[in-house]
Amino acid sequence: MLGSGDFATTMAQARLDPHAFSQSAQIALRAMKAVPDSQAREISSFTNIGQGALEAYIDFVDHLQEPIEKQIDNDRAAKALLWQLAYENANKDCRTIIGLLPTTTKDISEFIKACQDVSTEQHKASLLAAAIKGDPRYYNYGKPGHLHKDCKSTTEGGKGNYKLPPKDCPCCGKGRH
Repeated sequence: MLGSGDFATTMAQARLDPHAFSQSAQIALRAMKAVPDSQAREISSFTNIGQGALEAYIDFVDHLQEPIEKQIDNDRAAKALLWQLAYENANKDCRTIIGLLPTTTKDISEFIKACQDVSTEQHKASLLAAAIKGDPRYYNYGKPGHLHKDCKSTTEGGKGNYKLPPKDCPCCGKGRH
């Protein structure tokens, strides 16, 4: 539009409405985003990009954001899609942490901040410690450390007159055991 035909001279361009310049700039930026980078790897479908088990969450989001920005023109749609896929395609640890965030969380930076320690040695050590410690709960009462064998409500320390729980098992949903 600018610099050719009727607008070849700078005087003709100076008489244009200022909105024409902003529109031209937006069109040019959109065209620049659409041109593939010669040094970048081939852009695949953003739905196929998943976080590796040892990949840092911020690197995963960066790999996900690039094709979304190149393929989606609407900024709000791109942001919503990035937010959705950053949760769905994250690894198990990050998905668990993100799931614990308040539902009002709408900014991807909060996801990144929450997942920044995942895959570090400290995170792995804390997971191992939690697995070793455990928290056995007796099904009938749900109290920590109250196991069937220690139950005072039945005879002989949990052996004998055991009453079935009032509801089906919350873990398997099959029977009262």
